[in-house]
Amino acid sequence: MLYRMLDVLDNLQFIIYLLIYLVPFIFSILAGIQLLKKRTSGLNLSLAVQLVQVPYFAFNGLYYSFISGLLLGIRVSILEGMKKFNFNFSIGGYCQVQTGLPVELTAIGINVFALITFCFLLGNRIKNIKEDLSK
Repeated sequence: MLYRMLDVLDNLQFIIYLLIYLVPFIFSILAGIQLLKKRTSGLNLSLAVQLVQVPYFAFNGLYYSFISGLLLGIRVSILEGMKKFNFNFSIGGYCQVQTGLPVELTAIGINVFALITFCFLLGNRIKNIKEDLSK
């Protein structure tokens, strides 16, 4: 992707798009580092990172998807009145925001792994708040 962008965009546009593309991954890495250090900021950042990984969708010509780590997804796609169910599994990461897709394409998906991780982290955050209040 970076190679193709370098041919099409001038240097300033390339740098801006590269930074936009890398920001979610940088937050993900920072959250992981903070979690390993057992800091509250790591828990808060991780909650935000997991939350933006839960949905992926295509609607009105726009596509959004951010995965950093593991995708265990369930997706429903509708094209020309036909519904199609997909189960997705992927290890790695990608961030996609696209426009100009066919307006007729509608899809909604949920990253089940990110949702479970979000619920687990939220439970830990609530537990930490209760412990802080009881002190």
